[in-house]
Amino acid sequence: MNNPFFKISTSRKIVTLLGLFLGFILLLLDNQATVLALPVATNEIGGLEIYSLSSILGGVGACVAMPVMGFIGARNPGKKNRIYLIGMVICAIVCLINGMATNMFAIVIPKLFLGIGCSVIYGLGYLVIYDLFEGKTLGTVLGIAATITSLAMVVSSIIMGFVTDTWGWRACFYVQIPLYLLAGLLTFFGTRISSEEAAQLKNSEGSIDGFGTFAVFLLIGGLLPAISLNASYAPLGSMPSNLLLIAALVGLILLIVDVRQKRERAIVPMNVLKDKNTLCFTFNSLFNGCATMAVMFFLPLYVMNVMGKSATEAGLITTFSGVFGLFLGPFIGRIIANKGSARWTLIVSIVSNIILHILLIVLLGPSLPIIVIYMLMLLRSLTNVLQSLGQSTGVNIHIEPDKVPYANSLVQLMGNFGPNFAISLFTVILMSGPIADNINLAFIISLIFGAVSLPITLLIKKPVK
Repeated sequence: MNNPFFKISTSRKIVTLLGLFLGFILLLLDNQATVLALPVATNEIGGLEIYSLSSILGGVGACVAMPVMGFIGARNPGKKNRIYLIGMVICAIVCLINGMATNMFAIVIPKLFLGIGCSVIYGLGYLVIYDLFEGKTLGTVLGIAATITSLAMVVSSIIMGFVTDTWGWRACFYVQIPLYLLAGLLTFFGTRISSEEAAQLKNSEGSIDGFGTFAVFLLIGGLLPAISLNASYAPLGSMPSNLLLIAALVGLILLIVDVRQKRERAIVPMNVLKDKNTLCFTFNSLFNGCATMAVMFFLPLYVMNVMGKSATEAGLITTFSGVFGLFLGPFIGRIIANKGSARWTLIVSIVSNIILHILLIVLLGPSLPIIVIYMLMLLRSLTNVLQSLGQSTGVNIHIEPDKVPYANSLVQLMGNFGPNFAISLFTVILMSGPIADNINLAFIISLIFGAVSLPITLLIKKPVK
């Protein structure tokens, strides 16, 4: 089968890539708005005990929408650019509401819809790249994507730290609005194919599995808030907590029933769940997502609240976390493409992340020079670029082509669920006492998550020919 995307002009491909890359940047801008701006916002509008729930609800929205993105990618390949534009418009509206918020609930609740909007960035973004390129060129483009993401880590933390310190926390949301709209328009007017050409690329037929989507919503929408609110509004054993956990259990049961009955027509098809490599990449994404969040989400908070540093200085943690990705991305991408395997890239990423957490547990303290933390974040930058490229290229290399859209959505779903589950868990830990006393426990748990992912990653089989 001829792929019509391969035949379109280079200029149109570049326009689409600009929109997709801007989307990757915006994910990190929004993350920095959460990490740096919301702690400042609590001084004005309150809500310190629930502000981390913004990430949780965003994760719920993204996780629920991610399998739908896989369905769209497999069955409506010609409509991906339209869905991308709609997602970016939703994100822009949420940013407007967040910037005008008068209480923390006006920030937290709309994040559910931001997660739905942002699910197109990873849920469809990588599928578009897989459509446009193949072989070594694909490896190079994915490497460039990793470089762009690393650049975003450097730039977004500096920008959001400066914006917060200079113009206030609301400006962090307002600056994102035109960028979301631009990303959507670039992608929409970039790569397009006719309906006849798109029909050649359909992997299967049928309608969206609404029952399965509802089951995923119940499962994730019950579990993550139940954990996150345990230290505040829904203590374990209380009525709200019990209702959330019951909803999660019902969601799990319904999802199992859905997959067993609908099989290949389920929200996550049975043949995809039976694929060994898909499961390995999925659980690698889950546990590595859990293993990174103590550093990403709570270390900046520690630097500001315990070490007494500014938002800009805390933001530099993310800046240094992207340094190696600035120049190693295309190089590693081509190496993976040449070798035809991403297995050892992921293994090295896991080992370096384990070493990082051991060093933080041993060294971190209120009097530790901030420059030492920045240097440790260079090791994290190596972990980030290896993990990002290992997953993005590995899904395309190690998994059969007809399963890639669903496998990618499953990997991205767990990539969203893992960090948000970890944030929920760590929030309970850190709310139980001073952050200075409990952050090492969060690092130890992260270390365990990383260690669990190692044997799973070793099980990845040779790539599909």
